[in-house]
Amino acid sequence: MASRFSAYLHKSHRVFPGAWTREGDWLVARWRLRYGHKLRYKLETSVQIDEPVPAEPPSTASALAAIVLPAMRDNRAVRLPGPLDAATWASLERRQDMCVSFFPDFHLTNVRVRAPGPGTGQPPRQREGRVGVFMSLGVDSCFSLLSHQEEIDDLILVRGFEMSMEPYRDAVWAEMVEAGRSLAAAFGKRLILVRTNLRPFLEERRVPRGISHGAALAHVALLLEPWLHAVYVPSSFDINNITPWGSHPDLDPLWSTEGLEIRHDGLERCRLEKIQRLAEDPVVLRHLRVCNRSPTGLYNCGRCAKCIRTMLGFIATGLEIPKSAFPKDVDPDRIGKRLRQTLGYAQQTLQFAEVNGIDHPWIR
Repeated sequence: MASRFSAYLHKSHRVFPGAWTREGDWLVARWRLRYGHKLRYKLETSVQIDEPVPAEPPSTASALAAIVLPAMRDNRAVRLPGPLDAATWASLERRQDMCVSFFPDFHLTNVRVRAPGPGTGQPPRQREGRVGVFMSLGVDSCFSLLSHQEEIDDLILVRGFEMSMEPYRDAVWAEMVEAGRSLAAAFGKRLILVRTNLRPFLEERRVPRGISHGAALAHVALLLEPWLHAVYVPSSFDINNITPWGSHPDLDPLWSTEGLEIRHDGLERCRLEKIQRLAEDPVVLRHLRVCNRSPTGLYNCGRCAKCIRTMLGFIATGLEIPKSAFPKDVDPDRIGKRLRQTLGYAQQTLQFAEVNGIDHPWIR
């Protein structure tokens, strides 16, 4: 395997052995990362879950998901404390091939473990436990919840990737947690809160969120392997608009291990079809949150591109904009400007409006 790679071990990105600790209500997983000769980073991902501290160290596969894209971007090898299971080894080369084909600035990299264990890695583990779904409270994640509500046990709400850990986001995060708990209770599910400082490390290593999205979710999902056996990753795109992206139907499952399956979900429905399904459930509509830009503490600002796209989606499908989720005083002059930022979605919206015979000043 090493012959295909250009990175060298003496220029490697290294993960030192991780450990779990309990801090109040949180279980905290910590690793020390080294990239280059002197640069170091302490990766911390915390989980609020009513479970005991795991007997085993945090998943090496979870650490790999956090560091492999920066290593590929920097053209460096990866050194791990090990072990890795056979499924992770088997998918490693294909996963990197796919990333390189998606993102030309990335390179194939060599992955070595310090303690590989017997055979190819950890002994096979039967998948068992609960099923989770990443829950941002947006259209895609709420659609996945409705599609698999009988199977799903846990909603996973994450801070530190799409929503930063900056203090000015605290008010919005508090509202999200309250809404997440309310939604989980309404559906009889458990809410798992996660916070991580992975984002600054990825940004420092020049790996933008559009590329690292899937790997960051995999990092969190694999960290939850002691309690879950499967996690749904809601699709960002539909089958007709799929594009190279960090989360992809062919890429996400390759992060799976022998103990946990990662499932890309919702590819068969476009965003407007998902909105139609959400509109059938008033509980989901009360908790819907699509905005990640409001600095004012508003739940949905009603001004950013995501808010406007979603409101237009309700209009184009012949539905009322949910008053419980969006402000009433939206400036019509913003609509055309924001919609032009996403022409593909604008065309889809206009097509739906035409099919449904919608005549509205926002979409004329």
